[in-house]
Amino acid sequence: MISSWNDAHRRRLAAARVGVAGAGGLGSTCAIALARAGVGALVLVDFDVVELPNLNRQAYTVAQVGRLKIEALAENIAACAPGCRVHQLARRHEPGLAAELFAGCQVVVEAFDRPEAKVALLEDLLEHLPEAWIVAGSGIAGIGGNSSLATKRFGRLFVVGDQRTAAAPGVPLLGPRVMAAAALQANQALALLLGDTDA
Repeated sequence: MISSWNDAHRRRLAAARVGVAGAGGLGSTCAIALARAGVGALVLVDFDVVELPNLNRQAYTVAQVGRLKIEALAENIAACAPGCRVHQLARRHEPGLAAELFAGCQVVVEAFDRPEAKVALLEDLLEHLPEAWIVAGSGIAGIGGNSSLATKRFGRLFVVGDQRTAAAPGVPLLGPRVMAAAALQANQALALLLGDTDA
């Protein structure tokens, strides 16, 4: 754990480039946390638009409904952390694109909704972006269960969540648990950027 904070840490974060794949509940909250912490550059990849039913867990406003998520998120980041350089890619991930989408990123945060999309991205990152750390999310639905949210390491892949609780009828995706997991993802990404590779 990084227990002390100094100018060298600030400079290291300011020089960092982090990718965020998905700008929904996990991605929007994680990106803002990283920007506020001083990460110098973020690469935001998402093709979707802000939708009203999802505002319970995403870092957007009613006024941003209908806009591309990455555009709205870049606007929100600029409002709270203007020193962060935001690169927007309104694209859907396809196998083999990871190296192009996240070139130069020391860490990539996986924040997709669909399990098959998560798997495809993780496989692509592990194969084609070997120099990057990966921080993924799995098992963030429901209410309560604070102690079950954990981070597990699998080589250069770190997975945040309880690894089992997926969204389903009667098991909602709500802001508190999603935001808690997103904060853990951001915290893990910051630790990795500063050289702490423990989960």
